[in-house]
Amino acid sequence: MLVNTSDENLVRIDDGTLVIHDENLKHLGTIDFATERYTLADGKMSFFVPPAGARKSGEYEVTVYGETLTGYSLKSVLGDALRALEKKKPGSLEKLSKVGTARKHIVARKPEGLFASDTLPKKFAEPLIDGWFYGTNNSAQEVNSWLARAAKAAGAEFGKDITTSF
Repeated sequence: MLVNTSDENLVRIDDGTLVIHDENLKHLGTIDFATERYTLADGKMSFFVPPAGARKSGEYEVTVYGETLTGYSLKSVLGDALRALEKKKPGSLEKLSKVGTARKHIVARKPEGLFASDTLPKKFAEPLIDGWFYGTNNSAQEVNSWLARAAKAAGAEFGKDITTSF
């Protein structure tokens, strides 16, 4: 469904992505709600757009197999890195879901599988990709630790195949 938002732009939602067109239905760009990224139609420029009200805590970088991902928060860059790793090494999330502590896992099929507490999933579980959720309340040290565990689960090397700037 196309919606006229002004005299000049039309938007539609397509599988969790907001697609923006001009009045001639020329594609202008997309906003992917899962990754919180805005991409212009030419594909040459992609940048993150912090959602309204989001806490911007800095600028963080993670590189996954040569692809540098930049995020405005640890939460966004962790999600991007996990999605990139799963794309590069399918099955990584399944392996990583078996790794964790007695109280916490970083990925799970259901939000309740992330935490031992019943209340934490409501506050700190978010969709990652179809059928997967991830825990979002992590310090820089925890994000590095989870990414090191993710690398190991994927048969990659943290510090080589996956690196961080924090």
